Amino acid sequence: MDRVRIIKAFLNEGFEIDPALLKFIQYHDDSESCLFEVLNRVKRTKNLPSVLTLSLIQDGVSSSKANRNASISSKESSLFLKNVKRSRFHSNVIIYKDPTGRSFSTGQVEDFSNHFLLRYQMLKTILRQRPEARNAISISRIKFINNSEIGIIGMIRSKVEKQSRSISLELEDETGRIVGIISSKEQELLKKAVHLLNDQVIYCKGQKWNSSSFQIKDFFWPDVPFNKQATGYCPFRKIFNNCWGYR
Repeated sequence: MDRVRIIKAFLNEGFEIDPALLKFIQYHDDSESCLFEVLNRVKRTKNLPSVLTLSLIQDGVSSSKANRNASISSKESSLFLKNVKRSRFHSNVIIYKDPTGRSFSTGQVEDFSNHFLLRYQMLKTILRQRPEARNAISISRIKFINNSEIGIIGMIRSKVEKQSRSISLELEDETGRIVGIISSKEQELLKKAVHLLNDQVIYCKGQKWNSSSFQIKDFFWPDVPFNKQATGYCPFRKIFNNCWGYR
């Protein structure tokens, strides 16, 4: 389960969690059920501290052996961090000195969120230079679109390959999330989707099913723009013409 999703679930209830509890839930054999049971236990218990520990809630929670040696990824890429109550985060990172002089980070949660938001906006600008993506709409506006054909620019939050051989992509932008489905019948598109990774920003176009899902008909990544302006003047033309006897 996504680490940011677990943290956000507890923040919504007004609590923080220590790394041991986070790791316990994340690597539980059934992390969804474990998170649900822990949250229910927290809601039923009064006078809990603002920071929940593993030893505090472990009693009564159905547990199975978690992978204690698994490493926790330090890269979580969710734009929805901008909606998190950041005041409940207490950073223990202190930056004393940057030897390169190029870092403007202060070690706060805002730096983490702003990094991915800025990265998304820069890639979105590159994508919009393509004619197909100039009419892309935000995810929050999809529910107001009557036309079944839609195009969006979003960051891949998760990628799931289903038993039916179709692929489900959860995409998000600054305004919301939506699930895009690549049908198992789209063989060429499935081959292309093999290279999709979490955190990538892509343009997707397809057929709207409802406000929360659509069928992906095509997608592409940001390209390096190559807008070379053609001119009629060549500084070496006169030299070449003289060499070959042309005027």
